[in-house]
Amino acid sequence: MKKIILTICLILIVSCKNKKTDAIMNFNYDNLNISNNEAKKLCIEGMKEVQIKNFEEAKIAFEKANKIEQNNVIVMNALANTVNILGEKEKAENLYKNSLKIDENFTPTYGNYGNFLNEQRRFDESEKILLEGLKREPIKSNKVGLYFNLSLIMKKQKKCNTAKQYAELSLENCEIDDSRREEIINFMNEIKRDCE
Repeated sequence: MKKIILTICLILIVSCKNKKTDAIMNFNYDNLNISNNEAKKLCIEGMKEVQIKNFEEAKIAFEKANKIEQNNVIVMNALANTVNILGEKEKAENLYKNSLKIDENFTPTYGNYGNFLNEQRRFDESEKILLEGLKREPIKSNKVGLYFNLSLIMKKQKKCNTAKQYAELSLENCEIDDSRREEIINFMNEIKRDCE
């Protein structure tokens, strides 16, 4: 069973294929660093559409927000995640790459882009991106998803010991009351049970 846990900083992070996801999705509307009020309103509208799995409407809202406040990595990531869900892989990848060019210290992009590459089974590229994100992320709780995705990559490649090590690092960085904790523990049990 595919489980994806991604770190969020200030944005919605979505990962899935064909309008389905096992991702833990967090929606934080309070501290969105979007200057233009209309763009912020549209981004929140898009996030709400994602919550009800209305990805076409979410895309429209995110695209409008992106036109109003160009080069905002929060909006770009939300749009990239959404178009990825809708199968627009090339557009998603270009948005992730551009987001990293604009702000190489915005670590949610590394999680999103790493997951995107992982979904395509581009494991070496995904690992490289996720490790780069870890180098740039100073906040312990924001490392949880990066380590988890590294664990997932290793499990898919049957590198079980490394998968276990990354899962343990994910759990170590996870606060006791973090909603992702149970999913990480379940995944660790899945590694023990299924990975040889």
